[in-house]
Amino acid sequence: MSNSSFLTPTNSPSVSIIMPNFNCMKFLPDTLQSIKAQSYHNYELIIIDDGSTDASLDWLIQQEQHDPRIKVLRSKRLGPGGARNLGAHFSRGDFLAFVDADDSWHPEKLTQQIRWHESSEDNLLSFTDYQHVLEEGRAVICGCFEFWPHFQNRLKSIFKEGDQGATFIDLEKPTALLYEENVIGTSTVMVRRDKFLEIGGFDTTLASASDWDLWLRLSQLGKIGCSTRQLMHYLVRDGAISRNQTKRLQAVEDILKRYKKPAGLEDGKSIRRAQALLAANYRDFYRQQSNRIKAAVYGLKSLMLSPGTCQLKALFACLIARPSIRLKNI
Repeated sequence: MSNSSFLTPTNSPSVSIIMPNFNCMKFLPDTLQSIKAQSYHNYELIIIDDGSTDASLDWLIQQEQHDPRIKVLRSKRLGPGGARNLGAHFSRGDFLAFVDADDSWHPEKLTQQIRWHESSEDNLLSFTDYQHVLEEGRAVICGCFEFWPHFQNRLKSIFKEGDQGATFIDLEKPTALLYEENVIGTSTVMVRRDKFLEIGGFDTTLASASDWDLWLRLSQLGKIGCSTRQLMHYLVRDGAISRNQTKRLQAVEDILKRYKKPAGLEDGKSIRRAQALLAANYRDFYRQQSNRIKAAVYGLKSLMLSPGTCQLKALFACLIARPSIRLKNI
């Protein structure tokens, strides 16, 4: 890879950055600045405005007029997956890098990923750890990988084999590993464009979790690289945690059915772990709904599938929790 790739843009970008936008005017300047601050410059930025009703589109058009690397497309409520598919269709790079309009990147993100991808034709998809940050003040809450204990333990076992200095680690049994825990943040991903288009991109028929579905499909086609460096800030926006929980849980169930066979062929234990995590998610959902009976049922299921202190404590909390007081309609 020539050093010039890190200095000046060309008419043939190596990386196409795909960014959907819907009413994110509040966050766009910071996101765009983090892209322009990249040490790697041979990219194009394709922004798909998906029917914004705020000042986003006018502002983006102004940015397009002042930077030849920026291309603005317009769509009408395709949703994030559909908007990303549209951007990929018009892209020219060998690789696609996804970023949401309210997230931001570390300056070395693209540089580190492109080096890994260009080191082997088999290197298909890469992702990194990232930080959750609050909307106000961008204060860091925590990293992503620390939420996923099995994934963390697997990385530690790889480190013990002498890869501590590696920027990216090739995941072993990637389908099974990603089936158990959806550790990949979309705004950290870089993927080969030809393979993305070959398999049809994001599945827009899914009501939620189409990104996880895509990673699982791609994991069967080539090498998956992971970096423990936190190279992205994921913005936790107000109200985002509780949004569309039922749709997401149903989508997770559908995805677990789709990839049960390939994940099980790599590691039979992955199916049990994934089902335990799904049960834990239902447990937490019903606790939020103050439905102690269903919460306890799913808590017990999670404990039986994956015995452990955390699951036992969560089940106990379901049994002793007081139901919330709800006012009657007047």
